[in-house]
Amino acid sequence: MGHKLTSIPRLLLFFICSYALTIIAILIGLISQLLYWLINDLFGRRERRAKRKLKPTSTKKDDEYNFIIIGTGFSGIDTAVKYLSCACDSRQPEISQNLERCADKYDVRRHFCFDTFEGQMCHTAEWDKRINFKNKRVAVVGTGAGAIQVVPKIQQMNVSQLLVFQRTPPWIIPRADRCLITNRIREVTSNSTVTRDGQTYPVDIIVWSTGFEAQQFALPIYGIDGCSLAEQWLIVMVLSLFLRLDILLLLLGFQIVLCTTLLVGVMGQFFHWLIYDSFGRASKRAKRKIKWINNQRDDEYYAIIIGTGFSGLGMAIKLNELGMDNYILIERHGHVGGTWYANKYPGCACDVPSNLYSYSFEPNPKWSHYFSRQPEIAQYLEHCADKYDVRRHIHFNTTVSQLKWIEERQLWQVKTKSNDVERIFYARSVVLGTGILSNAAYPNDIPGIDTFEGQMCHTAEWDKSINFKNKRVAVVGTGASAIQVVPEIQKMNVSQLLVFQRTPPWIIPRVDRTITQWEKDLLARFPIVQKLIRLFIYWITESVALSFVYRWPLKIINEKLVKFNLERQIGDEKFRTKLTPTWEFGCKRMLITNDWYPTLQKPNVQLVTNRIREIKSHSIITQDGTEHPVDIIIWSTGFQAQEFPLPVYGLNGYSLAEQWSQTIQAYRGVTVPNFPNFFILLGPNTALGHNSVVIMIESQINYVAEAFFYMDENNLRSIEIKEDVHVEYNQNLQSKLKRTVWQKGGCHSWYQDAKGNNTSLWPDFTWSYILLMKNFDYKSYFLKS
Repeated sequence: MGHKLTSIPRLLLFFICSYALTIIAILIGLISQLLYWLINDLFGRRERRAKRKLKPTSTKKDDEYNFIIIGTGFSGIDTAVKYLSCACDSRQPEISQNLERCADKYDVRRHFCFDTFEGQMCHTAEWDKRINFKNKRVAVVGTGAGAIQVVPKIQQMNVSQLLVFQRTPPWIIPRADRCLITNRIREVTSNSTVTRDGQTYPVDIIVWSTGFEAQQFALPIYGIDGCSLAEQWLIVMVLSLFLRLDILLLLLGFQIVLCTTLLVGVMGQFFHWLIYDSFGRASKRAKRKIKWINNQRDDEYYAIIIGTGFSGLGMAIKLNELGMDNYILIERHGHVGGTWYANKYPGCACDVPSNLYSYSFEPNPKWSHYFSRQPEIAQYLEHCADKYDVRRHIHFNTTVSQLKWIEERQLWQVKTKSNDVERIFYARSVVLGTGILSNAAYPNDIPGIDTFEGQMCHTAEWDKSINFKNKRVAVVGTGASAIQVVPEIQKMNVSQLLVFQRTPPWIIPRVDRTITQWEKDLLARFPIVQKLIRLFIYWITESVALSFVYRWPLKIINEKLVKFNLERQIGDEKFRTKLTPTWEFGCKRMLITNDWYPTLQKPNVQLVTNRIREIKSHSIITQDGTEHPVDIIIWSTGFQAQEFPLPVYGLNGYSLAEQWSQTIQAYRGVTVPNFPNFFILLGPNTALGHNSVVIMIESQINYVAEAFFYMDENNLRSIEIKEDVHVEYNQNLQSKLKRTVWQKGGCHSWYQDAKGNNTSLWPDFTWSYILLMKNFDYKSYFLKS
């Protein structure tokens, strides 16, 4: 009793304070409105604004309107009234009280387009008045704002049974006196609902009280440069989906790690600059030039570079910087660009931010998107070839048929073929810039590929002549190229699109957007801004190594986020299971897209998870015996990352194929024993799973340049990595790789060879590789004058 008495004064005090705050808010509001009226309306400004009229467009076509208003609620009606110049005051009671009357009064109704909904299952927001609830078994799904109003009304309609399915209870819930079910619905059958505990509830009518798509914008709207409004709002949408305490805590921890990495990284880079550059060492190194070799023959080049992608062009630009003009580049295509010229499939784009996927010495302020598309990257490389005067050194449409070391002359013999004409070049050094993603890989375990009579191509060898309209198309593979090409093919009015999946990938949203013109102008006028943006992006992406390499708890955050993304976009639990990987996030390449999951749910798209048994003349047979008729097959099966197609012969005729018969290895990813003056860019274990490979390429170019300088200063004809140094380096590398997610994540990927050795990825931060490649370690090499 005493407790109740003591609580009464507190309750009174609470109400007094509440009313006092309400009165203060009303007074402030009234005073503000009075002042606004005095300033805005007293001097006739409002009357002048009300008399303004829009000028009619004289050149308007029959199918062209000045405005299209979508929706007929308060916003739509009021906008139409304003546009019709009726001087309608948005505060008039007639609009707020009766939209129908306002629509008639201002002659807006003739502009409407209505659409009705029919069926025995309805949503509270799409109510069907024809439904008869009497003596029916009714299920109401949800206990939100709509449910607490509709449930009591339905209960009064003499229903035989009323089931209320509750996922989370609100603060105030209606008294549904029949049955409150807290188990979540697993599925809906023809005449019942089944919950996750296996209980079946027969129902005649289902009323969905599941709210609105508040975080989704259903209309496809495309603005400047084709940027969609959905992409523009993606950041807000994703964040709003994760507003749960556990996710917020995880995101907070993630942000702390990112900020710490960024702070430590920037400070480290500053101190490195202070020690390395402030005393002029960097400027002295930049001024060095390679001398012309006195005993160099007329038919001998200083270097031959194979490939004109980022690696080949970067090496050529570096040779120009070093004052060396006696080199050539060999390119099998008719344009520069390498893989970014060859891969022209629809939707082809980069999954690394544009400011990071470019040369550090040649920033591009004209990128149109945060993630660049293939044509723009190819154009960027063409620009670099012209700006740095590399094009005159390139032999286009030329393939290399053989590389052979001539011991007597201490030269490489390079046999080439162009338009059926064979030619031989000689060079002191060969720089291989073809990369690991240059030759398309077709599956060798599927019989009957050659018997297929329809059209067929690989994403890396795209055939633009294929017409997809009204065709049955099969896409084999669900890797990086598939997630880009499948949504584009689906838009080509195909009659059916079959996606053959062997293993599902982890998908993360692509937070992409169009770069505005004022941003481009800012970056062009102040290059330091773009350098700071690149630095910021670099250290943010570098922090991912903490999850993949060092197995920090960050991987838990990553997995929760990608699982939420999957659950948000795929409602069907059985279908979601097919799309859920069984290995850790990062074990295989993480894929960035916003279109993959929505495309797989289109009515003309079917996901096939049974493995392909064979290919017939007009169909694909899966392991369960099902025959899928198809007209076109698109192979999205990756590249020959574990094979080296080029015949290379080193000391004593020893081939690179023999050297790599057990496993593919190189010292620091660049040099191989028994192959003097032979340098590989983006070679074994220098690709990345968390950052931009252009960073690795520039580090390797610097290392090769330092090797050239050392050879030039000491009059050396050749250098060759020592076998014991090479073995020790790779043993340490593989030992470190064993602790990473790529080896312990529970998957087998193209990163690995047949024995399970990871021969592709660098198992550490990129800054550690940059420091490793700063100087040429001549003591690790055999030196020959």
